[in-house]
Amino acid sequence: MVNDDEMEIDLIQLFLLCLRKWKTIIITAVVVAIILAGAKGGRDALALRSATVESDEDSIELQLEQYERTKAAYEDKIKRLNDAFEDNIVYEKESILLNLEKDNYFSTFDTYFVDTGYQVLTDRSSQNRDYTGDVVNAYASYLKSSDCIRHIRSKLSKDIAAKYLAELINVNVSGSFITVEVVGDTKDRVDEISKAINEAIYIYKAEIDDKVCEHAIELMEHAKAADATGTDVSGVLDAEGKQIYLNNSSISYVENAKSNFDNEQSSLTDQISSMYDRLKNLSEPTENGNDKSFKDVLKSCIKFGIIGIVLGAFMAAFIIVMKAIFEDHINTASEVKDMFGVSVLGDYKEKTGTGKFSDMLYKLSYGDAMSDKDYFKKYLAANVSACMDTLKDSDVGEISLIGRIKADDMKEIVDSVNAIRGTGDLKFAGDIFSDAEAVNIVRERKLVLVVADRLTSKKKLKEQLVKLDGLGKTVIGVALFN
Repeated sequence: MVNDDEMEIDLIQLFLLCLRKWKTIIITAVVVAIILAGAKGGRDALALRSATVESDEDSIELQLEQYERTKAAYEDKIKRLNDAFEDNIVYEKESILLNLEKDNYFSTFDTYFVDTGYQVLTDRSSQNRDYTGDVVNAYASYLKSSDCIRHIRSKLSKDIAAKYLAELINVNVSGSFITVEVVGDTKDRVDEISKAINEAIYIYKAEIDDKVCEHAIELMEHAKAADATGTDVSGVLDAEGKQIYLNNSSISYVENAKSNFDNEQSSLTDQISSMYDRLKNLSEPTENGNDKSFKDVLKSCIKFGIIGIVLGAFMAAFIIVMKAIFEDHINTASEVKDMFGVSVLGDYKEKTGTGKFSDMLYKLSYGDAMSDKDYFKKYLAANVSACMDTLKDSDVGEISLIGRIKADDMKEIVDSVNAIRGTGDLKFAGDIFSDAEAVNIVRERKLVLVVADRLTSKKKLKEQLVKLDGLGKTVIGVALFN
């Protein structure tokens, strides 16, 4: 007999044990989930109920007032954005600038030079103030002012609204130079505007002389109206009378204006959509509590229920595994053979489930165990007979059946084996650790058959084998009986 006090842990058998206990694991998981979800939901519901009860009418009225103010603000904002969008649509239809076709409109350039007579005095450390920049900026401001636009309108053969006229004029300044660009849908209109601007500049000069600084302003370059592609329309000449073509700055000015308009409309669309979303998500407070809070309670219950299922399953599996490790029950016939060097003459384990999965689990868990009790008895009787035949030349006598299982089960085995063999040489003894009569029966016989069930620990089986060895008895084998 092998005397090994070390505990062997079969991880595969522990896994199979958990599979066999799947109902217990599921029930435990459900119970823990219900407990956790119920506790969490109950606590949150009580807290929500308390908060609802504590809220008085003044609080509800305050919330309603805040809701109405916010709703009105959103609706007003949406109305103003929609009005701006619609106004822009009307503006787009009426605007000359936005309706200019690409590369199919007219443009002219006038470049003015401003001279204030300023000179740097090399023999002085302090210099007089240079008013050139002030004069140039004064002209640039004037050219976009309502006074200048009014003067230009008075010179046109066909009137244009002030805001549509102003956007046809593009003014750029650089040092002492002022460049005035005019774009339009017809050559005559562009020429009229350009000519009116030139008149306005020289009319306004006297005022700048008086208020800013005396100066001289001269038209350095004038390009007559030409189409934006640079094609000569009516002979575009420079100051010396030479033919020139327009550059592409007017194209950039028109394209930028259209691009800015499109961007503004796109921005308005996004703002309107955003405000509608805010208005849609704005919820009106009620005296019955916040529905969203109850949804939060439900979500919390579901979350803790899932946690409970996982926790319960792991907890049940842990308890099952730890219980199996500490009890260290006999599970298969191979364990008895490997640990104690004793043959198993019969192995019976009742089969409870049906189906292919149950059959596979039974086979993996119990090896070659027999699920038919009658067949087990016949198999055990045959093995006992074989052992007796092996020892027939020796004076072996009868066989004692000992074990620490139910006496009725042991007597059933004795009666069945003797009946099958047609002899009476297998005698019931019982538990040699608690029954003196069992010890006396064993003492009178040399051969012993030990019977154990799957609730018998390996330690208890070992104790029986050690005691029998001490009594000088021969163990012919072990029978596993469920």
